[in-house]
Amino acid sequence: MDAKTVGWVRCRRESGVTRRSGGEISTRLLHPPVAVAARLLTDLEVVGREHVPESGPVILVPNHVSLLDPPIVILAAHRYTRFLALDELFGRNRTFDAATKHFGTIPMSRVYPPLSAMKTSLEHLRAGGALAIFPEGRRVAYWGESTSKRGAAWLGIATGAPLVPIVIEGTEGTLSLAHPRVRRVSIRVTIREAIEPDAFVSCVAPTLAIMGAWERSVSEILGERNSPQP
Repeated sequence: MDAKTVGWVRCRRESGVTRRSGGEISTRLLHPPVAVAARLLTDLEVVGREHVPESGPVILVPNHVSLLDPPIVILAAHRYTRFLALDELFGRNRTFDAATKHFGTIPMSRVYPPLSAMKTSLEHLRAGGALAIFPEGRRVAYWGESTSKRGAAWLGIATGAPLVPIVIEGTEGTLSLAHPRVRRVSIRVTIREAIEPDAFVSCVAPTLAIMGAWERSVSEILGERNSPQP
């Protein structure tokens, strides 16, 4: 077991969560070979990893243009992370369904109030876990195409978990709407300073204010919203 994996085990114990799921164990075991594969298949650069706490609840909040984004987030954060995903992604492929379930993906309805998904997310965060949410709700063609959803902000206010913006550049060139096939790309991941939800609770619309802070953080890297990226 390498030093990073030992650190994961230690942080998990310190967070007060002792029961480890199969998905968490698999993530630890697969992280080294997947990291090697990522270096071979992409030019991956990660900046700001220190903004992801090693233990305790945290909500990772990335932009989303490619199917490659979830594993890139896990590699960049180097921490077992459960993802919220729309339930419409499930039921098409048994292998995909089994894999996402194994790794702890939380299905969320777009049509009905996602009460079960929110309950599971709250429990995971209150147990000291890491959760990832794509506020754009789906893959987009460019930054600013979609209005940001407020679920991440609501969970942050409910649990006190910080929201960590993660800006992914380069994955628009592979497994994206514009480029659906696998291609070698250069990827840069910038992990930004955490947004503390407690700083917004006195706002008239705290969830809107929090997501506005997230959008500004991402825009500092990707540029202003509502314009296609070159």
